[in-house]
Amino acid sequence: MVERDDWGSDPSVKAMRGMFSRMEAAQNELIKRLKLSPFDRRLRFCREEARILFERTISSSRARAEGLDHEESSSLYILCLSWALDRSGIRVPAGTFPDNSRLSELIKEGLK
Repeated sequence: MVERDDWGSDPSVKAMRGMFSRMEAAQNELIKRLKLSPFDRRLRFCREEARILFERTISSSRARAEGLDHEESSSLYILCLSWALDRSGIRVPAGTFPDNSRLSELIKEGLK
């Protein structure tokens, strides 16, 4: 008996896959811009720190009914990753990303 996979046709699953795809592409671009090896051992810790901050931040934005679209969510994750990289001694040059005061405020709140 062949089981049918309905997950691929679910609009919410498609949307989440798209968001994660954007997050991954942005992460790869940042790593490339910083001239880091994708196998740099420091990245594992930074990604974990970024994930924790991202989850805390995205939760607080939803709690305040300030839902983010998928593009903003991807940008938020990259800002969280940049924070984690900077914290671990990998400098992300100023001006790497356009200013987004809304996302910056969410991150500040997530760090409290």
